[in-house]
Amino acid sequence: MPGRWSVYRLDVDRPWAREPTDADPPSWLAEVDPTPGPPFLPMGVRALAPGRWLTTDDAPALAHARQVLAAHRADALVVPAGAGDALDELVDAVAAATGAAGARASAAAGLVGREARLAAAAESVAEDLCLLVPGGDGWVLAAGCVCAPSHWRLRDKVGRPVAEVHAPVPHYADELADRVDRFLDRLAPGRGAWRRNWLVHTDDRLFAPWPPPPPDPPVRTAEAGDRLWLRSEYQTLRRLPASGAVAFTIRTQQAPLSVVRARPGLARRMADAVASWSDDLVAYRGGEDLRQPLLAWLRAAGG
Repeated sequence: MPGRWSVYRLDVDRPWAREPTDADPPSWLAEVDPTPGPPFLPMGVRALAPGRWLTTDDAPALAHARQVLAAHRADALVVPAGAGDALDELVDAVAAATGAAGARASAAAGLVGREARLAAAAESVAEDLCLLVPGGDGWVLAAGCVCAPSHWRLRDKVGRPVAEVHAPVPHYADELADRVDRFLDRLAPGRGAWRRNWLVHTDDRLFAPWPPPPPDPPVRTAEAGDRLWLRSEYQTLRRLPASGAVAFTIRTQQAPLSVVRARPGLARRMADAVASWSDDLVAYRGGEDLRQPLLAWLRAAGG
């Protein structure tokens, strides 16, 4: 395996290929760590271990990226002219880590230059790829390929500071904005970090740039395990040594909420976190009509 860039290969945890059952929950659940707020948005970063950067053998995820780029390229792939050498370094790092010669030229119709290279790199791994660069107002989202957005559009965010990208998220400005910029400032070349978040969606769409309408009929407590989806992002941050930019990767994994029954301790911690949400977070995450059945179901699953 070449250099300091490493590849994370898995034979399981393929939610696109199969639905986990209550008796066979995905192993990434062990990394989900809900805590009640405040603070509501902990950073929760940990050192990135060798072999945990990119995933190359998740065929359904790679197929999903190809399908999204074919159908929604303008929303999923954004490469401004100023992305420059830092984007080349990101694509080269992906190619070196994966041995994916395809990252050097894309098969996607109509793409040329750096757009083509980034698209090919994104089609070679299960992760979405974003480039962060330092700017006058903090770190800036300079370019990216995001095929599994969670109620946001990449083309609305590129060119904006990271704090502004997250401005709609309640509590981000006061709990995380400064800490994230300081962390990125201090991240050493050749070093990386990872974190995992968790969300609850009302459907299983991986490409979800727009929030769905309220569920109709409304979700009832007894149905929450089957109608709601636990969605989790495994995120990594790595400094690119030549440019000083940061590669930000996002691997989205999901499963029916019912898999949490197999981990009652996790269900209890999730319930405590949901119960602590501020009014702003409740509104941002679907309102009380969603929070109440979710909370009641988690409490029942926790025993």
